[in-house]
Amino acid sequence: MNAEYMLGNIFKSEVVENHYKNSQQDPVDAFAFDFWQNTKYVYCSVDAPVGQPVQVNEEQMDKALPKIQ
Repeated sequence: MNAEYMLGNIFKSEVVENHYKNSQQDPVDAFAFDFWQNTKYVYCSVDAPVGQPVQVNEEQMDKALPKIQ
């Protein structure tokens, strides 16, 4: 695992999520939050990349992507 890459992704997704914080229904906010959660928890070894919580977040991210314009 590349720590610099993972930490960079955690930081970037947190910045995006905080930017859209007051727009809970915005698909960018939803995507950024799920991405942040997956990256953080996999990096900290809380969840495995193939674990159910990660898979659920990935499904939610897949649903949000087409809504982002």
